[in-house]
Amino acid sequence: MSYLNVAEVETAAANLAAAHPSLCQLIALPNSTFGGRTCHALRLGGGAPGSRDCVMVIGGVHAREWGSCEIAINFATDLLAAYTNNASLAYGGKSFTAAQIQALLNGLHLLVFPLVNPDGRDFSQTTVALWRRNRNPANSGGNSNCIGVDVNRNFDFLFDFNATFAAGSGVNTSADPCNPNQVYCGPSAFSEAESRNVRWLLDTNPRTRWFLDLHSAAGDILYSWGDDENQSVSPSMSFLNPAFNAVRGLGGDAAYKEYIPATDLTVAQQLAVVFRDALQAVRGKSYTAKSGFDLYPTSGASDDYSYSRHFADPGKGKVYAYTVEWGTEFQPPWAEMALIVQDVSAGLVAFCLAAPCAANLVAVALSTPTLTFNDVPAGVETSRAAVFAVQTCSAVDFNVTVGPNVLSGPGAFNLPLGNGALPAAPSAAEREVRVWVSFTGTNAGDVTTGTMTVHCPQTGDDFVIPINANTIAQPTVNAVLVLDKSGSMDDPSGIPGQKRIDVLHAAAPGCPTPTASAW
Repeated sequence: MSYLNVAEVETAAANLAAAHPSLCQLIALPNSTFGGRTCHALRLGGGAPGSRDCVMVIGGVHAREWGSCEIAINFATDLLAAYTNNASLAYGGKSFTAAQIQALLNGLHLLVFPLVNPDGRDFSQTTVALWRRNRNPANSGGNSNCIGVDVNRNFDFLFDFNATFAAGSGVNTSADPCNPNQVYCGPSAFSEAESRNVRWLLDTNPRTRWFLDLHSAAGDILYSWGDDENQSVSPSMSFLNPAFNAVRGLGGDAAYKEYIPATDLTVAQQLAVVFRDALQAVRGKSYTAKSGFDLYPTSGASDDYSYSRHFADPGKGKVYAYTVEWGTEFQPPWAEMALIVQDVSAGLVAFCLAAPCAANLVAVALSTPTLTFNDVPAGVETSRAAVFAVQTCSAVDFNVTVGPNVLSGPGAFNLPLGNGALPAAPSAAEREVRVWVSFTGTNAGDVTTGTMTVHCPQTGDDFVIPINANTIAQPTVNAVLVLDKSGSMDDPSGIPGQKRIDVLHAAAPGCPTPTASAW
């Protein structure tokens, strides 16, 4: 095997989606490149889009860093194969159990965008091997050496670096299309189709919680921030505060350090170490976990933009963002690159397994927006459950703070089992918790409505749930006969405290107690 060309990367992604239709969706990105190419991403994991927290992995941003695409494709391929075969996954000295892979794809969505900059990769592989940028000629002035924008300087984070950074910061960005280091940032943030595609993926997958951008070649796993040193004391010292313009980017000074909440910094560092340690276990390669600024100061980078979004717009979710700097050269011989693919894939799998618990996130969705008691026989008590889908490793509580109250009609709603709760768990695979409500039929023809509010203290959410019930006349049954070969009539019915045989008895109150006979 050797490095994949552009067509092969796209074909590999399409083939994965075709081979695993229930686990893998092919997503067409909306912005075509200057070369007329449509890019694609993959969504791994079952369930509807938006139903789970997401890890986003992108690659191929810089044209000359060929192996990033191979890492992304291999990562997706290995996970899908292991999940489908209920198999373990091993990379050198690092292995993952089949149960871990099942939990990963049952608990998360993985968004894999393997080739962000196809025009640049094609040019690098066919014409100028060390080409870094895309191939947009709009600002080149007709000079072939000045074509293109550095996609990883085109995101909306401190984009106007001349105003926001100190003059002597050495920020690794340029406003010159002919910059010899190929770090031209473009005429405006998101001027390029490639960066707009990444933004679109973030916008259309708002439950993205973790973001990793694959690059080379420094042997690092970088976490936020990249514009200055981190500090967790002064929230006002922030990229959003223009009072600190022209002083950012100088290491070792007291004038400015970028604010990051202490809990965020702890999570960011913990997950970087998880990635680093898993990678090292494969064959002993030692990477460094550090902030992006410790590599060099940057503006307009994908990782800082992804993490900064929730500060700039509190309506957006928090995204812990990383840049993986794999290897020691842009295009290592394939024999070495194949080993690097194994290294980084192990780091990615370990990261995804650890991420939900490390971040202590709690995601809750109400699966039953209304509770309906249809055709309850007069005098018969029955129960319905408010069902919550939960993704977290933490313990979660569901406390009824209002009701269940009757708003109209006769009768009463009750809580036969009280509040609901889930214990802590070792993985963030989706679990369900139920809050049971009971109702006893009143008189035939009665209609009763009510409401209940359930509060989740871990998320602060209040779920207001309407309740509807209607009563019918008690049915008359003359005979009940059950032939139960399996003995399943003694199984739980779903109604608290009642077996299936008990429910059958309640459905035929005029008959002697029915029995289930084995045969």
